[in-house]
Amino acid sequence: MTLRDKTLEYLKTHKNPVTTKQIAGYYIAAVSSVATVLRELRNEGLATVHIVGGKHFWSLIKAKPAKPAEPIEEIKEPIKEPIKKPEPRPVAVPEPPAEPQPSRTPAIVLRPRPMQNSYPHVRDYDD
Repeated sequence: MTLRDKTLEYLKTHKNPVTTKQIAGYYIAAVSSVATVLRELRNEGLATVHIVGGKHFWSLIKAKPAKPAEPIEEIKEPIKEPIKKPEPRPVAVPEPPAEPQPSRTPAIVLRPRPMQNSYPHVRDYDD
């Protein structure tokens, strides 16, 4: 019995998802080899993995019962309806913008200020 068979059997007998560490501990196998087998099972579509809090929980995918096949009736050709071209719709086009007004910048008025040649805050008095 190979590790693959053992892993499949373990997953079939356990209802809740299990980690690779649990399977490896049960069969006294390397965690990496169990992880490899589980990845192969996932690629084949037999197992699924759920990652919760950084841990990988593995479980088997439950097979759904197949639906009974229905008898095939005569194949009818699909009804071909003529393709209707969409009617042109009015398009909202904005009016061209008005001529830009020349910008009027306000005149800068400079007020004369007295020149301070001394530093009154150093000598504790104002000029």
